[in-house]
Amino acid sequence: MAPLSQNHQHPPAQTKQKRSGGHIQAKRFGISFLISFVLVSGIYWLNWDRLSDWVVLMLTGRNVSSIEEERSQIALQEPPELPTEEEYLKETYFIGDSRTNGLAGYDFIPTNRVFAEDGLSHETALTKAFVKLPDGNTYTLAQAVAKTQPKRMIVAFGINGIAYLSESEFMRAYGELIDQLKEASPDSILIIQAILPVSESFAMDTRYSNTKIDQYNQELKDLADEKDVYFLDPSSVLKGSNNALNPLYDSGDGLHFGRAAYSALLNYFCTHMIVE
Repeated sequence: MAPLSQNHQHPPAQTKQKRSGGHIQAKRFGISFLISFVLVSGIYWLNWDRLSDWVVLMLTGRNVSSIEEERSQIALQEPPELPTEEEYLKETYFIGDSRTNGLAGYDFIPTNRVFAEDGLSHETALTKAFVKLPDGNTYTLAQAVAKTQPKRMIVAFGINGIAYLSESEFMRAYGELIDQLKEASPDSILIIQAILPVSESFAMDTRYSNTKIDQYNQELKDLADEKDVYFLDPSSVLKGSNNALNPLYDSGDGLHFGRAAYSALLNYFCTHMIVE
């Protein structure tokens, strides 16, 4: 008969194996629980901004800190450095009618940077050759702008068209002029100046009423927005309390400006610089 000790060799080994399997299962359960806890905690901690950054990280390989740093840099970008008043005016061409000609007439701006003619409307400026350049030739406005390529243009038409053009005709012609100038010099900063006020007595001719001028200026602002150009309105500088041209700035006829008006206008331009 075999010894009793041989009959009891295998059962203890089997019991040990069962205990080891149970221990492994417990470990797996613990690890799964820990992973689930971390994931749930992470989702709770993440908000939508961080989640979107995480998505960007997965797609681009950039870490969250670099994204946040870039956002901060964009938010803190400084505006372009402004030129001096003298530099700003030297970079600017002034385009218009007799009211614009006053800038050269009072020696504020050299004649070579004033493209204007007395009595000119923006509609006529589409086709008329009136700008004489140093080469001795006379060009249309668009041709002159194409040759000179101004850094900046302030266009101040309107007072000579408002009397005889309907609102739709007025805006159509102004839109065509803007298109011509943009095509002639695509890199120029194009600024449409509001039609400036007339005196109370001059406005008695309802074709030139200041209420009508204000209405057309709103349409011009909308047109400038549509054409993606700038709009500048210095009217308030020249107006008195009655919504008409301040007598201090009237040359005497109710329509044109005296020296003080141009000084005020240039000060307005320099305190409202448009740079890119």
